[in-house]
Amino acid sequence: MDRERERDRHLLIKGNFRPNRGLRIFRVLMLFFGAILGTGFVTALLLYGFVVHTESEMNAVGRQTRQLHEENKTLQVSLQRLQSYQNVEAAAEKVPQLKSAEEIIEVDVRYNLKPLPLPPERHVRLPRVYGY
Repeated sequence: MDRERERDRHLLIKGNFRPNRGLRIFRVLMLFFGAILGTGFVTALLLYGFVVHTESEMNAVGRQTRQLHEENKTLQVSLQRLQSYQNVEAAAEKVPQLKSAEEIIEVDVRYNLKPLPLPPERHVRLPRVYGY
């Protein structure tokens, strides 16, 4: 190793040299663009996290909206049923022959019905067709 240094020593030029400005500017530019790239990368990560968070909130709101919509549909059906019952009651009150019941009595009804005999099947004789 020492022999190599001694051999290469005559190749070195001794003196007071100024550093090359082109390399210095290149180093400053590389540092500047590296900082911009790093800042952009961190900003992109933060924005991605924000977008994912916002999307999850929107999904939750959409889920709640669909649930409220289904509940609203069931309530609309119940309301329409009540309105139709009320319309029938109002129409029945206008007709003098129809009276609403004054008292409701619950009766346990048991029918002992015999099954009806089935009517005999009628056979209709179709004519025989030969050929096509």
